Amino acid sequence: MHKEYALQPDLLSDWQVFRYLYDKFGYDRGRVISRYPSNWTRMVYDSLGNCMPIEKARIIEGLNKLKSALCPREHEWDRNKNWLDNAIAEHAKQPFYAILAKENPNTAAGVILESDLYEEEPRWQAETQRHIERTPEEIANCAAFLLRNSKEILFIDPYFHPSVERFKRPLKALLQQIASRRPSLGIERIEIHTGYDEDSSVRGVSKDIFDSRCLEHLRPIIPRGLTVRLIRWHQIDLHNRFILTENGGLIFATGLDDHNNSSSKYDIVNLLAREPYQRTWDEYQLDSQSFSLIENDLLIEGSAT
Repeated sequence: MHKEYALQPDLLSDWQVFRYLYDKFGYDRGRVISRYPSNWTRMVYDSLGNCMPIEKARIIEGLNKLKSALCPREHEWDRNKNWLDNAIAEHAKQPFYAILAKENPNTAAGVILESDLYEEEPRWQAETQRHIERTPEEIANCAAFLLRNSKEILFIDPYFHPSVERFKRPLKALLQQIASRRPSLGIERIEIHTGYDEDSSVRGVSKDIFDSRCLEHLRPIIPRGLTVRLIRWHQIDLHNRFILTENGGLIFATGLDDHNNSSSKYDIVNLLAREPYQRTWDEYQLDSQSFSLIENDLLIEGSAT
């Protein structure tokens, strides 16, 4: 659902352009800015030499906030080429969704000029909501960009059951997205949050039984090199289903399980807006006082190859 754009640093030296673009990017907006090259922020600062003092101050203030819309990228860079030529070469090897530039002298494919950034331009349209079939592939595809570019990843489903295939299949696909990411981006934590209901024969099992089921059924689908923490909160506190990261999050109307040939075949997935995302992220931290924590000490190291 997220679209990665290469944004020419010089574009942001114009306050009117900056003000327009500032409001268009963010993990909650569905558009993110590639950190291309790695010193992209410095290049923006360096382009501000001809700005009036007030405009320069506004751009610098906005740029500090815009950093949350940046995403890392492993890339090559030729110091003998300008930014646009480098971006076009990079796009041919590892495509951006599009390149936003001040000019396009050679009419290169993939380049959008600032003057063409209207909402009807297909390459500029954001996707903040998606109607999906509840298959492992479509569930994982919705979250692929977040999973490949985040260090902290939380899967939240109050009804998750480690031994039920309709939960295991999407989880396997989601974890494979994480395992396929570039090695240089470390992972700080992967967590599965679910509910404990003492009145349920399924979700009210003891810690020993729950741990045993998780180890038996989840270790074989967790890729080698990944470690997953299982966390149970009191069921009465939970309802919604999310995939959350330090960058942003998704909410699933139905669940993180596949339809398993049931009548609930489809789902609506939404990007979380900034404020509800932040509140939800805070709620699912282990030091949160929002929910009643049952247990959080089961760590599973993957064995899947």
